[in-house]
Amino acid sequence: MSGLLPPVIATLIADTKEYMAKMTEAQAKMGEFGATSEASAGLFGMSASSIALGAAGVAAAVGAYAVDAALKFNEQMDKVRLQAGLTKAQTDALSSSILNISATFGVTTADLATGALTIEQAGIKGAAAITLLNNAAKASIITNASVADTTKAIVAAQALQISKGYDVTKLTGILVKGSQDFVGGLSSEEKMLSGRIGLALANYGLSLKDVIATGAEFTKVGLPTRSMISFTTGLGNLEKPTVSATGKLTTYSKTLTQLGLNQQKLVTDFRKGGLVALLKDVQSTAGGSTQKLLQLNTAIFGTAGSGSASLLEKTLASFVDFQNKISGAGGTSLAAQTQTALMTPAQQIKVFEQSLNKAMINLGTVALPWVITGVKFATGVLDTLTGLLTGNYKGRTAATGGKGQAVKDIFGGIVNSFNQEVTSGAKALLGALTFNETATNNALFKNTPVPFDYHQSTTLTPKKVVINNKATVRSNGGR
Repeated sequence: MSGLLPPVIATLIADTKEYMAKMTEAQAKMGEFGATSEASAGLFGMSASSIALGAAGVAAAVGAYAVDAALKFNEQMDKVRLQAGLTKAQTDALSSSILNISATFGVTTADLATGALTIEQAGIKGAAAITLLNNAAKASIITNASVADTTKAIVAAQALQISKGYDVTKLTGILVKGSQDFVGGLSSEEKMLSGRIGLALANYGLSLKDVIATGAEFTKVGLPTRSMISFTTGLGNLEKPTVSATGKLTTYSKTLTQLGLNQQKLVTDFRKGGLVALLKDVQSTAGGSTQKLLQLNTAIFGTAGSGSASLLEKTLASFVDFQNKISGAGGTSLAAQTQTALMTPAQQIKVFEQSLNKAMINLGTVALPWVITGVKFATGVLDTLTGLLTGNYKGRTAATGGKGQAVKDIFGGIVNSFNQEVTSGAKALLGALTFNETATNNALFKNTPVPFDYHQSTTLTPKKVVINNKATVRSNGGR
């Protein structure tokens, strides 16, 4: 939401509940109130109709804002529907969920719609998609990242198959916890998971905590991407055969043996204990010798990857601490951090803004059929005027007043219809704002005179439009 409503409109909406609570009491005093209102209006030189017009103006302003909000939201959801190939029923269900999530966490509908598109295109549908989007919204307000980034991080972790055994809530909790010690935050964490580094580490069977911890340690020192890639490539050396076709040790395995390492043991320890177990084996063999450690790292990971391995070995204690920290994260920690984030003044304001935006979208959606009817009416009027200007208007002859009288008829009808439609719309919006369903229905769902009804010679033909199968509203069609 780009900004708050004008104070008068916000106050009108905020006071609605209190107004409704006192309706019974107010009804008993309406007679007295009416007399007092007329007297007060006289003191200020205001007629009752002027006051009514002012109220209608406020309602019209709210209505215009609401319709604009509804149109923007529908445009967002249409993009999701078209790009993800959703049905109308699926789009409607997703729209409702997005509005609820937005109002609950104070996240914009545009951000949620972007995240929803990523989820749907990843093949996650229905309740699972809503659950993921809900968790992504929680992560976004904790980490101050966009829903789009949090969604991509969750989807990337799931796609890498490194989060087996975790439901999406626990997975989200781990990602959030990991991002807090990840230089660049959740956005950098997501890029690592969805990039070549994450894919390579996942392909070697490393767990989520291994992958995130590795990326976190590398980003702390700003390790170049090429160095990280060289490190992951070096890990692949361990997967090479230990013996050649002739039954002899390969050059790679023989070199490790000469340095006191056993390739098969390294592979076994790596598969069972991940990077920590592998690096501890190397450190143990080096026996505290820096020169020997460099030799071992070069032999295993190659010259280009040895520097990255040395970095992890130097920070192995913090590496393990980081793993323990994120391993203890999950749904409980995510819920606690979400609650803390929601209690901040800044987030409470965002929740209010998006709750108001939800109300405006719902109100605007109700008013959209009326707006569409107005557009059709305007189109019909333009068609008639175009006919006049191009000489194709045949509704009047010289004997019946000619084009001059026709212009008067048309503009007179426009003014008459405009006055009636604006009054009807204002009443409908006021009725909706005060939850007065009867007033809303009476204003919207009734037959109203249409311009040109009294001149059969007009080129505009009145038509009836059915709205929600409840009643009919008169509008103007084309020729």
